[in-house]
Amino acid sequence: MKASKLIGTILVAGMLTGCQYAGDKYSVYFDTGSDSISPAAKRQIIKAAKLAKNDKKAKIKLLGYTDSSGSKEMNWKVSKERINSVNKMLVKLGVAPMKISSVAKGEGWFEKKDKSSKKKRRVDIRVY
Repeated sequence: MKASKLIGTILVAGMLTGCQYAGDKYSVYFDTGSDSISPAAKRQIIKAAKLAKNDKKAKIKLLGYTDSSGSKEMNWKVSKERINSVNKMLVKLGVAPMKISSVAKGEGWFEKKDKSSKKKRRVDIRVY
């Protein structure tokens, strides 16, 4: 089986500190317990949609994360709600629903170096 080519990675999350650019990654963070998409997050989702629409073979994978401020059940629910918000916007922007898959990770799946709670409240959009 041929491995997928990674086209780009955009990290989407909500609004606290605005947009941070690091190579081919964009990070925008959600507020605690929220799935509301800020204007900065919307701009990043538009970029992901363009990547996916410009390559007919491209797929999108959404990965939802939370901090540990609530119960595991609540964090999983918030993670799923954030994914749904991003998914809806991608579809509204013209990305075919069958191109999008998702995984709600909840809390505890973040990198150990990410000690800040706000960096954990995000949805990663991976375009392959």
